[in-house]
Amino acid sequence: MTNRRLKLLARYLSSECTEEERVGVEKWIGSSSENRHSFETLKKIWGLSGQKAEEWRSGRSITSFRLRLKTAESGLRNNRGGTVRLYKIVPRKKAAVIHSISRVLSAAAVILLVVGTVYLATLLKEFAQERKTSEEKPVVSYEQISTRPGQRITLTFADGTRILLNSASSLRYADVPDGKREFFLSGEAFFEVVHSDRRPLIVKTDDAVIRDMGTKFDVESWPGDRRTRVAVAEGEVTLSAKSQAGSQSATVTRGRYSVVMDGKIAVPPSYTDIGENLAWLKGFLLFRNEPIAGVFKQLRRKYGLHCSASDPSILSRTITATFTGEQTPDEILKIIALSLNVNYRSSRDSVQFVLRKPFLRRNKTN
Repeated sequence: MTNRRLKLLARYLSSECTEEERVGVEKWIGSSSENRHSFETLKKIWGLSGQKAEEWRSGRSITSFRLRLKTAESGLRNNRGGTVRLYKIVPRKKAAVIHSISRVLSAAAVILLVVGTVYLATLLKEFAQERKTSEEKPVVSYEQISTRPGQRITLTFADGTRILLNSASSLRYADVPDGKREFFLSGEAFFEVVHSDRRPLIVKTDDAVIRDMGTKFDVESWPGDRRTRVAVAEGEVTLSAKSQAGSQSATVTRGRYSVVMDGKIAVPPSYTDIGENLAWLKGFLLFRNEPIAGVFKQLRRKYGLHCSASDPSILSRTITATFTGEQTPDEILKIIALSLNVNYRSSRDSVQFVLRKPFLRRNKTN
């Protein structure tokens, strides 16, 4: 039989088929004596274990069958050695030998038939159980929200929890009412979590897991940075590092931050200026002794500018500055270039910082 036929018979035997399928099966059963005999045999094997369909397991049926064989075999043991003795039989007639071999082969065929039928019935019941289980599982759909450079959005959920998603970030979550509150973050987001004892909120990044019961905290995990930074404004969270060698975790409380990097807690919970950590919520852009490579990344996320340096020495420099969001991108570029004592040239969304040419004085001659 084909898998399709087996699955159909499984639904019929478990009374889960449609009216159209029921008519088709009964028509197939009555179409030939061979089909009818096969079905009756399968129907008997279906109830062989005395269990319900959902409790049927192939291993149990085969084990039970082998146990019966073992019991029958023990009846053949003699009282002396406790094992079956084999005797050499000298055939008197060729026909008798052929008859004995035929009986052995017939017995073997019966055993194979029973085992095969049990296995076939097991497959039928497992097909039916798989179908029933798949129908009982709730359909979970995932929502994904992404922001463009310069765009920030606020998500409010039915329980009152709010999530503020930063620019160039994405957030994926399961849309299950009253289900598990689990989010997958790439980028940066601020979480204002409504307390729930039975449904903690979980945030997952590429290398960390953050568990929270009800608090306010910020999570940074930018693609390519290979690190996750958590800063807590209220309450506390548990920060765990994903690692093949084992899991490390730390409790981060109000006014502290912690960093996961390379599969471990790289920065233990330490005090931080929460106002500066959350400055992006007001549209601010803060640099505190920031390497230029990090400045370039933030300019790309906030304004979509692709910055580069014509000389490696520029990348080794740092900058400290605060931009309130009132300045235009061009004004910000000018201030950065002035701070670094370099020039820049731009074309649409591409910006290159270049070294200034030295000023040469010419000596006057008489």
